[in-house]
Amino acid sequence: MKKKPLCDKCGSQNLKVQLVTYPMQMGEKQITIGRVTVRKCLDCNHLIPTEKGQEKITRCMINMMDIMMLHG
Repeated sequence: MKKKPLCDKCGSQNLKVQLVTYPMQMGEKQITIGRVTVRKCLDCNHLIPTEKGQEKITRCMINMMDIMMLHG
């Protein structure tokens, strides 16, 4: 039997899978990545990317770094 995921921040099991706009810090700038699949803690509102969500975040961050290198 699979273990139920827990919130990284508060330890709650009260999580819901959602598509959200995910905030990321890149240096001094905050960027948002659209349509990221996360588990949202319904107790503390912490966002925990799923495996697919983390893959999307990684792809977007790599693309952003490439763009910044071209224009920097």
